[in-house]
Amino acid sequence: QELEEPHNPYEQEIRELTSIELGDIEMLKKSIGEDYLGKTGVLSKDELRNTKNLGIVVMTLASRAAIRGGLMPEISYSMSDVFMQKIEEMTDIYTAIRQFEMEYAKLVAEIRKQDEKKSKEKQSIWVEASKEYIFKHLHEKIRVQEIADYLHLNSSYLSELFKQQESMTLTDFILQEKVKLTKNLLTYSPYSYIEIATYLGF
Repeated sequence: QELEEPHNPYEQEIRELTSIELGDIEMLKKSIGEDYLGKTGVLSKDELRNTKNLGIVVMTLASRAAIRGGLMPEISYSMSDVFMQKIEEMTDIYTAIRQFEMEYAKLVAEIRKQDEKKSKEKQSIWVEASKEYIFKHLHEKIRVQEIADYLHLNSSYLSELFKQQESMTLTDFILQEKVKLTKNLLTYSPYSYIEIATYLGF
């Protein structure tokens, strides 16, 4: 305050996080590009360490905004862990922070787009329960019969119900979600192809 160098305005932070929560890519770009007189916080006397600390703070806030926007908590937390590890390894951190924020916003946008498509049709409680089971067991080999047994349903009935609601088979949905997770692991994790394949039960 004595140096007349206030922090960046809180309103800008709210706009940035709200854009992630809404999955609004254009709003996020605009928020990032805003020009203001304030400065970011000083979290370390070492410039590189300070930037990394700021990156960790931004990832923490962005991950929570994405959860509020509909991203499953475990997926958001896992992405945050990977992004923070990447930040620790980087020197061009500001670019990475913006890229990672954009990843969150894109995922929320995708979720909202899917939700809008399905809003006319009421989701079946069994379909949602099936999805929950799949997300919790993505690192295992998942069989339709196992899901049906878990829900105490006939596997043929569950398969038909899922296909009616989602316009895809349960097997295709499992593969789709495994592929999404594989892409993230290949892009942001240090694991080898074999380690990822083993982890995901391929």
